[in-house]
Amino acid sequence: MNTCFECGCEDKYFHDHHVVPKSRDGTQTVPLCESCHSKAHHRDKNMNTSRLTREGLMRKKETGMIYGPIPFGFQEGPNRSLRRDKHESRIIADVTAWKLWDKITWRECADRLNAAGRLNRAGRPWSIQNLAQIVTRTEGYRIIKEKQKYITMLKIEDKQ
Repeated sequence: MNTCFECGCEDKYFHDHHVVPKSRDGTQTVPLCESCHSKAHHRDKNMNTSRLTREGLMRKKETGMIYGPIPFGFQEGPNRSLRRDKHESRIIADVTAWKLWDKITWRECADRLNAAGRLNRAGRPWSIQNLAQIVTRTEGYRIIKEKQKYITMLKIEDKQ
């Protein structure tokens, strides 16, 4: 049975409270009961959980560290940074070209990748939904799609 570092009560459930918040690189913890842990985070306005979480995420973003799932087309680099994955980036480029220039369906794109043995990140064949979801979220696809709309608009104007 543990005792609360602050009030000394004995309880089954304790929170490991970071004396210096994790978002500020703290590593040492002390056991606090729920009541004392709540007081510790709400005693000072800059110590509330949501503010500390935002602060930690901003620091990670500023240093280029990953703070969510690794996007398709990237892999984890040193110090949890992102670096391009050549294999996945090539898949995105190929599918983008097939969709926008060859005008083939998502099914045909998935079939081409699967026939060539180019599997998804999990090592399984591509599904239509998975492929479409990944590729349409990439910046390159959105830029090319906008350029394609612009080119179509210019062709219509030229005909008039």
